[in-house]
Amino acid sequence: MLVVVVILTLLHLTGRRERVMTPILLFVGIEVAAVWLPLLPTESSVMAEAGPFPALLAAVSLLLAVVAYVLLGGQGAPATNWRAAVSSPTSSELRSLRIGLTLLVGMLTGLAVYRFGGLPPMLTGGISSLLDPVMNAEQATLIRETRRSLTKGQLIGEAYSGQGIFNAASEVGWQISVAGAVLYWSWARTRGSAWGLAVVAVLAFAILGSAGARAPLLFCGIAAAAALALRFRPTTRQLVAAGCVAAVLALLIMPLSKGAAAGVSVTERASALVERISNGNGRNNAEIVRLIDIGSLDIAEGELFVERAEAMIPGISPTDPFALRVTRLAYGSTERTTGYSTPTQFGLLYADGGPLVVLLGYMLSGGLLAVLWRQIARLRSPAGALVAVQGSILLGYLSVTGIHGLIANGAVAALLVLVAAGPAGWSRLSRTLLRRAEATSPAA
Repeated sequence: MLVVVVILTLLHLTGRRERVMTPILLFVGIEVAAVWLPLLPTESSVMAEAGPFPALLAAVSLLLAVVAYVLLGGQGAPATNWRAAVSSPTSSELRSLRIGLTLLVGMLTGLAVYRFGGLPPMLTGGISSLLDPVMNAEQATLIRETRRSLTKGQLIGEAYSGQGIFNAASEVGWQISVAGAVLYWSWARTRGSAWGLAVVAVLAFAILGSAGARAPLLFCGIAAAAALALRFRPTTRQLVAAGCVAAVLALLIMPLSKGAAAGVSVTERASALVERISNGNGRNNAEIVRLIDIGSLDIAEGELFVERAEAMIPGISPTDPFALRVTRLAYGSTERTTGYSTPTQFGLLYADGGPLVVLLGYMLSGGLLAVLWRQIARLRSPAGALVAVQGSILLGYLSVTGIHGLIANGAVAALLVLVAAGPAGWSRLSRTLLRRAEATSPAA
């Protein structure tokens, strides 16, 4: 309890009552919901015999991350500067953003048509499978099998077809598109900008939903809320309303996961949602701790870090991925929905070096969040606002992906933000590169 109180106090200091989403807020939220719960030693959990140590380790590790974030000045990037800087962009900046977003949405839509071999299933009747998965079981199954093929096919024996790159481009790209459309609407306030926002939102939902994506859909909603928070300081009522919208979205997309068999009532879906959170990536953390404790799994001693580094290279997949080994040891089969039991950063660090590596890894994570967030906060332009929104999401999601995922997704996000920035952003980047080239030339 003391750890929780200290964390909440430090988070209050980082927020400065500005009510803006910072990376550390998302990081802590994911840790508490997805990591802590499965590690609690309840009678029905896999941690029943492990005792309180794993949960205490997770709590202390998170505390170290928050302390490192505060000590390295992560709270020194107030949102008031953002709101003042991006309150009134010029007409040329707005036009450039509109061109860039149109180009980005067109690219993402074309990518989706290519991957699905036609219109995404959600646009051809798949939405009914979300509203009533029992009566539309065939469509719901198709979407989940599509997720299996498009997201992890190359890891479970299927041919590599650019899954990793395409997944990152689609998921990150739609988050940027939604955030950009929200920002453009907040500046333009025209009927055309409102319709544009609606079209982008529908396409993002249909395409990501057709791929069976759950977290990316929720992060699109988070991106929209974060974009609005950069423009306006939300009231308590607005924050509550945003939470209700997020809850409805989470319940709606449950059929994309195990909740497909849970029925259609709100109560059944809510129960399935709680079960999905507690039995998601965090449960794989618990299984890793248990398997190591009973001697079925050895500490990797850094080999897992190398494996994930190699997997960042397109087309390269380990012959026997760590997550597949965990699946076989913990669940006895690879024939699950994905057959690929991916842990969060906690499980990856624990498997690579044990408790000490977990503590050091979280402390470094908090420091990294602070340093990168301060750099992002220096940007002052419409494109900079997009970087702030997407940067806060990617940095916060470090809790799940680890440093490898942050690097890979960050590189993709940088390219897509450049596309969304439009001609003004391209011109600004070229001038910056030219000045740096002149400054480093021998003649200079």
